[in-house]
Amino acid sequence: MRSLIVLADAQAEAKRPRVEDEEQARKDKERLMAILDRGTSMSVTKPDTIRDLSKEHGLTAEKIAALRSKALARKRTQIKNTEEEIEEPTRAFVESDKLDANRDIISRERTYRTRTNVMQTSVNLANQVFAILERMKAKENKNRPQPAVVPETVEKHRAGYSRYAQERFRKEETEDFNIDTKRSFAAQAMKIDEHLEPKKTIPDSAKVISNAIKPPMKRVSRTPIIIIPSSNSSLITVFNVRELLENFRFVTSAEKRAAGAKREPEVLIQRSKEGGVTVPYRVVDNPLRFLPEEWDRVVAVFAQGPAWQFKGWPLGATPTDIFSKVKAFHLTWDDDKLDNNISQWAVDVMALSRTKRHLDRAIFQKFWESVERHIRRHKPFLRY
Repeated sequence: MRSLIVLADAQAEAKRPRVEDEEQARKDKERLMAILDRGTSMSVTKPDTIRDLSKEHGLTAEKIAALRSKALARKRTQIKNTEEEIEEPTRAFVESDKLDANRDIISRERTYRTRTNVMQTSVNLANQVFAILERMKAKENKNRPQPAVVPETVEKHRAGYSRYAQERFRKEETEDFNIDTKRSFAAQAMKIDEHLEPKKTIPDSAKVISNAIKPPMKRVSRTPIIIIPSSNSSLITVFNVRELLENFRFVTSAEKRAAGAKREPEVLIQRSKEGGVTVPYRVVDNPLRFLPEEWDRVVAVFAQGPAWQFKGWPLGATPTDIFSKVKAFHLTWDDDKLDNNISQWAVDVMALSRTKRHLDRAIFQKFWESVERHIRRHKPFLRY
């Protein structure tokens, strides 16, 4: 970096304009002053200093003065014009002053260096710059944590054990006892096996059955089920259940049918929770075809009023028994008279306003809180 700064200062010094020889400027100044002094020293001859020469020829003092004046006037037209001589040194003197001023200004200038113009030089600085970069890279690599090097384990080849190879090490110990180290107990073992009962062989068919792959277990669903009335006179049906429980907005079944909605045997709605989590719920209006495992997943039911709605349900003989196992709700208008059966059963009444649609959201959010509380308390194995 220091070499770059010295090089830039040298370039700035080379760009400064050169001044003419100071000695020549001094001579020009002296010449100018001499010409100016010579002009001022010239005096005009007065007639009083001139005397008469010859009265006979009529050369009086006045006439002589007139002749001298005429001669001087003629001489001025014949001598060299000094204005050109004055102009040349004056111009040099002025330019010298300008150069002095420029020198002073340039001496105070500082070159603005950027990452672009600092590299614009005729000198090849590749070696210096690359050396700096290499040192910086080496410093960064040194500070960077190095991965732990696992030493390579070289396993030594071990010879297998040989009973006969051990005889040369223990030959001295068995030499006095006349022990034959080359004999074995194989014959005695064969005699012992003759007295034992033969082992029972397992038939190949039994092995095949035991090794057979077991059938995979059926995956059990954890989706909760909500049952709604199948009657078209109910405020909640398969036509508008999605708008009510998913969008929290009441829309009549007639409006949905007019919009082209078709009747489906069941509807899968998504319960939106905090954090963008959604939980599926299965909504059905005809539960008589349920399997036993599906009845275990029933968590809520919408009661319309008549007791025949729960005829044939395996959850209980009466609505009271059924409502002790599942959470019951009743959807009605706030200005309608409540059914007698609903008032006697353990049912949560959801009263909707006919005109105030902005109140629907709070009612259906309260419904979901009750359902999730029931699942958490009685059926925690389900998804909620």
